Amino acid sequence: MIRVKVLIKAGEREVETAALANTGYGSDEPEILVPARLAEKLRMWPEFPQGTRVEVYSSIGGIVSLYLVPRAASVILKAGDKDTKPVLVNVVISDKEKEVLLSDRLIDSLNIELKRPGAGIWKFLDDPTEKERMSESPEYW
Repeated sequence: MIRVKVLIKAGEREVETAALANTGYGSDEPEILVPARLAEKLRMWPEFPQGTRVEVYSSIGGIVSLYLVPRAASVILKAGDKDTKPVLVNVVISDKEKEVLLSDRLIDSLNIELKRPGAGIWKFLDDPTEKERMSESPEYW
């Protein structure tokens, strides 16, 4: 599995954490799924920002209802020697999930290339071909 360090900014609040690059999380726009405990730090839980809606998602565990806050934050990938430009994202809040997940569209928007997911190796699309970046340790909320 590949995890990267991200900085999530929502208004005046920000949180830096590891996030799982989950290609099985398909979305039409860049989305980041955050556990409720992290959403609380961003002041999006338990009181939701205006415009929040309930959306139905299909997951490995079945159909789930999650809270979607459209275009509510920006995400920057922090890779030590390089940070990406901020990407505007929809924030999806889960009261069940314990790890931050990046959707396929957000993975693309952050220019992440998954080289060897089983070994946790990735690179930026514009890195030299031989460049290998290692996965971050998981963070659970």
